[in-house]
Amino acid sequence: VILLVKSKQTEHHFTTLTKLRNDVSKFFSTPASPSSTSQEDQVVVNDDKIKVMKFIENCLFPRMVYSISDAVYCAKWVVILHKLHTPHFSTLYTLDKLLKDLPWAILSLTENESLRVGTFLGEILDT
Repeated sequence: VILLVKSKQTEHHFTTLTKLRNDVSKFFSTPASPSSTSQEDQVVVNDDKIKVMKFIENCLFPRMVYSISDAVYCAKWVVILHKLHTPHFSTLYTLDKLLKDLPWAILSLTENESLRVGTFLGEILDT
């Protein structure tokens, strides 16, 4: 029974990863412009940064403080986005933003929420 569950879980894992690989270009998609100038390129870079900031503010942060398992899930999700080479997602910028902004956010969190943020950061830095 355990081997059957494990094989089904492995199959589901690979199916999910395949779906993610197929859809990864849509996660942080930016409308393509027919011709670009350096100023337009700068706008795209700023747009990418805004999308990452929104991702942190609306997806990562609210979930990472909810529970320990959610903190681990968020960390794994960031690692998966990195491993899939997600277009318009900068892992370096995301980590930079997190490490600069989280200390200020922690001041307004409860002790348990701060512990969960620490778990998230531990998971991120451990990989």
